[in-house]
Amino acid sequence: MDISIGVVIFIAGLIFKHIFERIADALEEIAFNGVTIYDPEPDEDEDVEEDTMIVNVELWAFADGKVREISIPEHVFGGDLIQALHYIFSKGQNEFDSQESPSVSVGDVILFRDERYMVATIGYKTLTDEEYTTLKEKEGSVQRILWAYHVKGDVFTEPQGKVIAAVEDYWNE
Repeated sequence: MDISIGVVIFIAGLIFKHIFERIADALEEIAFNGVTIYDPEPDEDEDVEEDTMIVNVELWAFADGKVREISIPEHVFGGDLIQALHYIFSKGQNEFDSQESPSVSVGDVILFRDERYMVATIGYKTLTDEEYTTLKEKEGSVQRILWAYHVKGDVFTEPQGKVIAAVEDYWNE
């Protein structure tokens, strides 16, 4: 009797493992849709030397607008906008590039290609001069973050757009 309970538990574990792997794969596809979030350094055996550029990120969420400099390869600067913004966001995380300043967060502003892109809850928001002024005038991190959470992004992947549309449909019912 004990052996059959053990077999049932073992089989159930395999089934749940398979289900969770499929869910994880689906979530990854929805969240990133094949976009490289962090482009690792070239392999050591590759003799690749690429020019880099500095992108400034204003840390409004937790550092009152302090500028964090992020070095990006030139091919990222000239590539797809959403991939470039994801790359900058990823490189702005202290686990990849440890700095004294906080990691890039929702409400921070990426200065890129002569535009201001605020990190939104989903994607990024191209800020007008008026919106940028409103963000800067908010007093303290909490007020700026709350304002940023209510601003809808306008630069995002197609699956992220579907999530935004579904949430809007839900709230408009």
